[in-house]
Amino acid sequence: MFNVVALLSVGLVFYPIRSQNSCDTFLRFFRRAYYFLLAYGLLQIAFGSEAVAIRNVTAIYAESFEDILNKHNVLHGLGEDASKIFGTYQNGNLFGVALVLCAPLVFASEPNRAVAVAAYFVAGMLVVFSGSAGAMAGFIFLTFLFLAKALLAGRAPRVIVNALVAIGAVGFIAGIASGAFEQAFSLIEYRVLDRDFSVNGRWIKTAIWWSNVRADPSLMVLGDLNPQVSIFEVLPLSILQFFGLPGLLLFYAIVFLALRPHKMSPAKYGVVTYLAMSCADGGYWLTPCSYLLAINIAGANALDRWREVSAKRQGFRFQINGRRLAWRAS
Repeated sequence: MFNVVALLSVGLVFYPIRSQNSCDTFLRFFRRAYYFLLAYGLLQIAFGSEAVAIRNVTAIYAESFEDILNKHNVLHGLGEDASKIFGTYQNGNLFGVALVLCAPLVFASEPNRAVAVAAYFVAGMLVVFSGSAGAMAGFIFLTFLFLAKALLAGRAPRVIVNALVAIGAVGFIAGIASGAFEQAFSLIEYRVLDRDFSVNGRWIKTAIWWSNVRADPSLMVLGDLNPQVSIFEVLPLSILQFFGLPGLLLFYAIVFLALRPHKMSPAKYGVVTYLAMSCADGGYWLTPCSYLLAINIAGANALDRWREVSAKRQGFRFQINGRRLAWRAS
């Protein structure tokens, strides 16, 4: 049932935002929610997750806070006291993925460029402390997309200056937390550089599923909602496993048609990055992620659409004013 609900949530890409005011209101609340997450993450780095947790509001546990830490949030390779930062879903990996997915829509709609750049680098620092290797790789890919866009637009000097200012701001923030840089480098080394991906469980489960498909090819077409093992981490394979080839094609057809790749903009980079991340670790079946994906597509399309409408109206006004001036001059 949860798998079906998560898959159907992609229908939110068609959420109607019918006016400029509705779009502005939606994006304003979206940005505030994102900045709240950034602030909450910084508080966790500075004071510890348990110190800032509010029971039954930001943290739900039965007996002690250790229940949450032991639920996929302890970084065993860095010691018993090393844990990820996380949001109210209490999953560090999902927190990192959500930060990467939502970042471009937030920053593309932020009217203050200085706030956008500073918040982007704060988000990058929090992604590292979320302990998610997929989110770290996704943030690097996302940064590459933004830099490529700026370079192609001939804004390289501006990008470099903004980057230096933002790095300085992040350095100041990181200095608040004792040993923040050392911890960050240790996390990157443990979660990415020293990691043996060949023994990762998702690929072992993929091999088991492929063996079952070879024994019963109908599974490739019809899918199986109760498989021997579930490949939750790899989105394309998991959809194929649960809903078969028709379900896979339908899902990506809806996403790509709604995304309108022929009108790509920075607001959509988060969705593009997430689709790439989800081929290894996207957390799609953790329900918030599936809804965030669809909401980001709807919001990015609305932002682009109303900006296009505004530009056309502005151009029409200039055209009318130009005709009036020409008529008066004659």
